[in-house]
Amino acid sequence: LSLLRQHQQRDEEFRSASLEDVYNDPVVLHGMIHNFMVRVLTMTADETSRGVMTMVPYDEDRLGRAKENLEHRVVAFGLQEDFDGFCSELSARFGWEVGGPVTFENRTTPVDASDELRERIARDNALDVELFRFAQELSDREGGSRPIPRSAGLRLG
Repeated sequence: LSLLRQHQQRDEEFRSASLEDVYNDPVVLHGMIHNFMVRVLTMTADETSRGVMTMVPYDEDRLGRAKENLEHRVVAFGLQEDFDGFCSELSARFGWEVGGPVTFENRTTPVDASDELRERIARDNALDVELFRFAQELSDREGGSRPIPRSAGLRLG
C-alpha cells in the first residue's frame, strides 16, 4: 500500500487517483508489484525483454526456482523487519561501509484501503508471500548469516 500511496503523492498522473486506480495501472501492477521478488530471482536472460518490468508466467515451478536461487545462489539477503541488522551484517562480513541510519523514501501517511483491494493484493502476490515465508525460515535456520563461497567472487577486506 505504501508504494501505491507513494505514486499518488509523487506522480502527477495519480494525484487524484484512488489506490485501486493506481494498483490497476499496468506499469505499476505488472512492473513493480505482481510477484516482484519471485520474478527478479527467476528471470532468465532469454526471458528479459524489458528488464525487471518483463512479465513472466507465475506458477509453482517459478516459486520453486526462486526458493532454490535464494537458498543456493544469493550470497547475502536480509528481511525488511531487520534492515539495520542486515546492514550491520553486510558491513561486518564484507567490510562495506553502508552508512548511517537509512531514511525510507516510501514512508507515506496511511490511508484507508478497502478489504477488497487488500485481498486482491494478497492474491496477486501469493508467490511473493510464500517466498517471504521461506526467506524468514531460511534466515531463522541460518541465524541471519551464511558462509561466503569462494565462487561468489567477492573481495573481502
